[in-house]
Amino acid sequence: MAIPAASPCDTCDARCCGVYVVPLTGEDALRLAAGSGIPVHRLVACAPQPEPTPGGFLLEPGGPTHELVLAAQACHPMAPCRFLRHVDGIGRCGAYAFRPRACRRFPAVRTARGVEARDGIACPAGAWSAERMRGLSWRVALAREEREAALYAEVVADWNARVIAGGAPSPVHAWLDHLAETYAFLVPWRAALRQAERAGAPFLSRAREALRALPRR
Repeated sequence: MAIPAASPCDTCDARCCGVYVVPLTGEDALRLAAGSGIPVHRLVACAPQPEPTPGGFLLEPGGPTHELVLAAQACHPMAPCRFLRHVDGIGRCGAYAFRPRACRRFPAVRTARGVEARDGIACPAGAWSAERMRGLSWRVALAREEREAALYAEVVADWNARVIAGGAPSPVHAWLDHLAETYAFLVPWRAALRQAERAGAPFLSRAREALRALPRR
């Protein structure tokens, strides 16, 4: 069965940009800041986690852990994404070229059956058929998000170990400074590796060692 060329997003009112919390990795946050020219501390918020995850960072020893999210999505009530634009009544992303990985792969999730559209999405019923979700682009987007999340988890683990060892609370701006400093090292370090060396357990082990040896101010 042929997959229609047009995407359901082409005529959508971008309702997903106003009803979902957008989680960010450190790389997401810094890519958004660089692409938009908006300082990272104005783009993100730190949301307490109900349950700790590998991406949950500490601001004080003993928790709770937090996650990075787009600032507008942390409001109560939630505000639409600050990058949402409307052109002729159709929602468009004003940060499309540097949008977060979670947005790039929406609504795809990996299941035991393969790649599928996540349950309970705001899209119209039937918008994302099984045939459409079998496309290679979804697998690529998910794989890239998973690799980025795995590296971010190492950055978070390094930060959490330092917070615990320090024995005192660390302000949010210290965490954001840590992210900027860490990724300023990690991005060229990873780019210098061969393509085959930039993923998997051996890569994460090397990244872990590099982070531990990275001098801190």
